[in-house]
Amino acid sequence: MNNLLYIGLNGYAGAGKDTVAKMLKLILNDLNYWEDVNLCKAKYDEIFTDPTKSATFNAPKFEKNRVMCIAYADQLKEICATMFGIPIERFYMNKSNAWICINDKFQYTEIKPDSDHILTADEFYYSTSDINDSSTKYWMSLREILVYVGTYVLQQTINKNIFINIIRNKVQEEQATNHDLKYVIVTDNRFAHELAYMSESNAITISITRNSIQQLENVAEHDLDDVDDYDYIIDNSGTYNDLFNNIWNIIHENVEFENITETLYTRENINNYLRLIKHTDEVDTYKLCVSNKINELYRSNGGITYINPVGGPKICIGSAIEGTKSTEHPNGLIPQKIEMDESTGKFIIHMKNS
Repeated sequence: MNNLLYIGLNGYAGAGKDTVAKMLKLILNDLNYWEDVNLCKAKYDEIFTDPTKSATFNAPKFEKNRVMCIAYADQLKEICATMFGIPIERFYMNKSNAWICINDKFQYTEIKPDSDHILTADEFYYSTSDINDSSTKYWMSLREILVYVGTYVLQQTINKNIFINIIRNKVQEEQATNHDLKYVIVTDNRFAHELAYMSESNAITISITRNSIQQLENVAEHDLDDVDDYDYIIDNSGTYNDLFNNIWNIIHENVEFENITETLYTRENINNYLRLIKHTDEVDTYKLCVSNKINELYRSNGGITYINPVGGPKICIGSAIEGTKSTEHPNGLIPQKIEMDESTGKFIIHMKNS
C-alpha cells in the first residue's frame, strides 16, 4: 500500500499558503533530482510565471505526479462558481476585489460598491432585518461568499466534516489512477476539525505567517488562533527567494519529508506503518502511524515495553516487528526504545542500525 505523506498548511488569508504549496510541490516532486537550490528556483520561476496557476487550480502537471495539491475549498469554489454563474478562476484570483449582489440577481462587479452596502458572511448570517426584501442592494465579496456558503450553509446545516470527506474521496480517486503519488498537500487548514484530520493522517503541519497582511474578521480565519503546536512555522515576511530557501532547507534538513516508510503486517486490511523521522549512523527513529487506536500498552520500569495497535502487529522491545524483513534487515526491525508523546499520543520507535 502507498503510504502517503500529508502536509497540512495553515495561515491567514494572504499569508502565502498557495505559494508555499507550489514550492513544496516542485521540490518534493523530484526530491532526489535537484542538486542545487538555484537550479530548482529557476525552474520554479519558469513554471509558475502565470499567476492563475495556483496550487490547486489549473496547476501544471509533471511527468510523474508524486505530489497532489488540494484544498478543502476547491469543491466549494466549484459549487459557488456554478451557483452564481461566475468563472471559477474568479474565486481564486479575485476573492477580495470582486462582489456579488446577494439580495437581487447575483450581479457580479469588480467596482467596489458603497461600503455601507457591503456585508460580511457573519453580518448576513446574523442579520435581524429582511435583506432579501430590501429595495437596497447588498453585496458580499467572493471571499465572504465562500465563508458563508462553506461555513454557515454546508458545514453547519449538513455536517462539519463535509469538506474532509471530499478531500478523502478525491485522494482515493487520485490514488486509484496515479501510482506515483507520494505526497498530499492540503493548502487551507482553517478549522480545528480540519487540523485534527491532519493529525489523524499523520501529517506534517506547517503554519505560514506574514507581517504585512491585514487579518480578516470572519469565522474561517480565527478558529485556530490559539493553536501553536505546528511542526514548522514559516515566516513569509521576506522575499520570494527567502521563502524558497527556507522551504528548501526545511525539506533537506528533515528526513521525514522523504517519506521513507516500513509497512507493518496487519489484520483486517488495516494500514499501520512506520515513517522514518530521524536518521543517524547509529540509530533510525520512526514514528508509528496507525489507522485506528492503540489496543494495548504495557509499561515496565518507567519505560514502554510493548504497544499493540488495533489490527497489529504487537511492537515489543527487543523483538522483530512483523512485516519489516528486508535485505537490510533480514530478521526485521527490532525496537531498542519506545517513547510516547503524552500531548499527542504518538509513538516514537528507535531502531539500532545494522
